[in-house]
Amino acid sequence: MVRFTDIKLATPSLKSNLASLKGPTHTMLSNSDIKRESNQAKILFDASDPENDDTGSGGFIYPQTPYLQPKSLDITHFTVSADEKNVFFKLQFDNLSNPGWHPEYGFQLTYIAVAIDKDNKPHSGQTIVGMNSNFVLKINDAFEQIVFVGGGVRLVDAKGKIIAEHIPVSGDEKNPLGNVLTKTIEFSLPVKHIGKANEQWRYTVLVGCQDDHGGAGIGEFRSVSSEAGEWIGGGKLNPNTPNVYDVISP
Repeated sequence: MVRFTDIKLATPSLKSNLASLKGPTHTMLSNSDIKRESNQAKILFDASDPENDDTGSGGFIYPQTPYLQPKSLDITHFTVSADEKNVFFKLQFDNLSNPGWHPEYGFQLTYIAVAIDKDNKPHSGQTIVGMNSNFVLKINDAFEQIVFVGGGVRLVDAKGKIIAEHIPVSGDEKNPLGNVLTKTIEFSLPVKHIGKANEQWRYTVLVGCQDDHGGAGIGEFRSVSSEAGEWIGGGKLNPNTPNVYDVISP
C-alpha cells in the first residue's frame, strides 16, 4: 500500500522567456487612447456614400439572424480629421446592431477595413486586404497601412505586421467604439503609430459582416455564399467575389 506521504511530486520549473507567457509585441491602446477628442482637428477627408447600396457586387443579402439589423452594413458617410497628436475616424451608417453580447463594443456584427494609401504611388504598398475579405485593391490604391474595425481596432502595415491594437474591456461601455443611437463608429489613433495625416492620403473603406467565430476579438469578414443561412450571407453568384457589402473608393 502506497502512502500519500511517500509520494514526491516534481517541482515545476517555469522559464520567463516562454512565448506563451509573453504579451503582444505591438502596442496595446486603451479606451482613452482611441476615444480622444479635439477642437483643433482639421478635416482632411470627407466622403458621402449612397444609401441602400449594401448589396456587394449586386444582389447580396444579409445573414438571416435577427441579431443583425437591416442596413447595418450600409455606410453613408466617412470622415478623417487630425491634429498634432491624433488622427480621428468617423463612420456613419444607415443603421447599426448591438445584440448586447459585448456592451463594451457598443455595436457588433459590422466589420470594416480602412486601407490607407499614403504615397499615392502605383505598385507601392499592398493590394491584398485579407481577413477573409477576398478583396484586392487596384494597384493605384495600394495601402501602406490598413485599419480593421470589429471587436476592437487594429492598425496593420503593408507587410501584415500589427502596429497597434485596441481590445475593448469591461468599463469601455461608458464611451464605446460604436453607438447604435447615433449609428456611428468613431475612434482616434495616435500620430506616433499611424503617422501624421495630410490631405494627400487616400482611403478605401470596405464594409461587411463580422465573424469572430464565437470567440470575440477583432474578427474578420464573414463569408457570403449563394444561399443565405442564419450566419452566412447569400446572393454570391461567383465564389471569387469579395465578401464585402459596401465600398467607399478613393
